[in-house]
Amino acid sequence: MASTEPLIVFTTYDIGGYQSTDEASNLYTIRPDGSGRTAVTTFAPGAERATQPTWTADGRLLFNQVAGTDDTTRSVALINTDGTGLRTVLDAEAVGPDNRPHPRMR
Repeated sequence: MASTEPLIVFTTYDIGGYQSTDEASNLYTIRPDGSGRTAVTTFAPGAERATQPTWTADGRLLFNQVAGTDDTTRSVALINTDGTGLRTVLDAEAVGPDNRPHPRMR
């Protein structure tokens, strides 16, 4: 389900600041006035990480999904703002080992 209201997307423990960490890294949305903070993903500490989010034209979120014990396995995923519909759009093999995709829609 795509969002129809104005929202900001952000992530915790983004890959740019924390190259390798066991901290949970998730996507959140929040209204521009600071209200309504909502978790989109619920990855646990030491699990996958959601980083580098961006909006798609239809209101979904495209992001870098990071896995592996040293955070080197990366894929590009798509998710609805309500947390449903998570799917990989570019798998780790296509991204390549140790590469850092920064997905953006055009």
